[in-house]
Amino acid sequence: MIKTEKLILPKCTEDAKNLGYHLLLAVSTDSLYVITKDKELVETIRDGKDKKGYLVLAKDEDAFLDAILLFKDAIDMCDNPLNIIL
Repeated sequence: MIKTEKLILPKCTEDAKNLGYHLLLAVSTDSLYVITKDKELVETIRDGKDKKGYLVLAKDEDAFLDAILLFKDAIDMCDNPLNIIL
């Protein structure tokens, strides 16, 4: 696990660093961040209290932007966004 200032995230494998869109989403039950594959924070979309996060890799920019909307809407509606991926 890698602990950032915002979330505790699983390590990103070398294979994952070479796949998909160049940015990742870090998502927890109430938080959503855009990060680089080296775990550097790019943007905070929703900053919550749950610090156990999951990484989401998108295949391209369109899928990445769609995922942001899905997770953001779930958090805004007080739904657990992890239900989308788990």
